Amino acid sequence: MLRRATCPYDPGVEIHHLRCFVAVAEELHFGHAAERVHLTPSPVSRAVRELEHELGGELFVRHYHRVAITPLGSALLPRARRALSEIDLLKDEARAMVRTTRARPIRVGVSALCPPDAFEAVAALIGSTLGGRRVDVEVGAASALLPRLDSGEVDLALVQLPLGRPQVSTMVLAAYDVWVVMRADNPLAVHDTLSLAQLAGRTLTLGSPHVEPVAMATMIANLRAHGVRDLVELPEFDHVKLSAHIRHSGGLALTLHPNTGGSARIFDDGAFRLVKLTDAGFKFSLGAAWRDDLAGRDRAVRDAVRVLKEKWRPLVLDAAITSTGELSVGT
Repeated sequence: MLRRATCPYDPGVEIHHLRCFVAVAEELHFGHAAERVHLTPSPVSRAVRELEHELGGELFVRHYHRVAITPLGSALLPRARRALSEIDLLKDEARAMVRTTRARPIRVGVSALCPPDAFEAVAALIGSTLGGRRVDVEVGAASALLPRLDSGEVDLALVQLPLGRPQVSTMVLAAYDVWVVMRADNPLAVHDTLSLAQLAGRTLTLGSPHVEPVAMATMIANLRAHGVRDLVELPEFDHVKLSAHIRHSGGLALTLHPNTGGSARIFDDGAFRLVKLTDAGFKFSLGAAWRDDLAGRDRAVRDAVRVLKEKWRPLVLDAAITSTGELSVGT
């Protein structure tokens, strides 16, 4: 019979516990705190429970739909903030001490939703302007990349805006048209363009809102304001699963044009029809994000941000699809 091995090590209070506690204490809402630390409410609640167990007292009084901080929680909050601030500062200083920032690669986190032309242009611009500096690219969901940006493990992040993170600075790189994708036999497929008003009352399938939490929440609010309220959320953002769902359900979804590249190319298939959304304020806004405080101490981050601010403007990506079907890049 196999038995689970036991470990006498007791980790006690961990940094993760303190980050979750501070988020809940400042938001007074487990759901909002979870979005802030890029987790679901369950692990945040578990972290707070573990911290309460370690301290021997309750940090919050949990009411239906609201949370109140206890005297113990109020006493812990300023200490937890100071501890986290010191830990973050120590990590930044340690990284600066053990590397030669002028020579090391620029580390760019790229959202899986980012069109390849965009991050390739960013990497080429930084590399060529900084004397052939190597640019390391890490692709993933914004929900995974942003904590790495916070910790200094990523210098820049190319993600969908807005972020709703006051500690992070951003600049817009490009605004892409959004397209409605459907089966080729859908009644709406006869249209050359569509507006959000024409989608009112119809079912729209979305990828997981946890991939780009604030940007997705902003988009959902915009959809609902235009009467698009029947929204189906997939458990993850996966274009393969999204395309299969559209084929099966006959519903609608939003996407970038396949000619922007990446996983959106799965809709370059005769089974689907793509129709451009005409609402001027409804675009896929791609931005670069960085920590200003880190840019002040780390030359590599500062150089990368300077290049984008000074050089990117003439290389604005045009979201239009040309008559040849290619993504146009203007100069």
